[in-house]
Amino acid sequence: MYSYNDLERLFVRYKLEGVPSGVSIEQFCLSNKVPYNLFAKWYKDTRKQIIPVQVLVVPPRNQKFRKSFHHFRNAIRKWILGFFLLPNLESWWISA
Repeated sequence: MYSYNDLERLFVRYKLEGVPSGVSIEQFCLSNKVPYNLFAKWYKDTRKQIIPVQVLVVPPRNQKFRKSFHHFRNAIRKWILGFFLLPNLESWWISA
């Protein structure tokens, strides 16, 4: 049985050794005595799929939204600081 780290190392080795020499991943797995189907399943399970999207409309950024967002963010920060009883750090936290 191959662990996550074993398959991760194999993939890194493939990118460093196999890709530059033009070896397919199937051939690389075979030469390293790793069943390709296990590698393929690990790869599918651990890699996030990238889905292309097209942005049609960008919402306008208005000043009213910014003010309400910053007010809300600062209120949350004050609440967190009050919860942890750190009033002396409040001015530092809000300016960050």
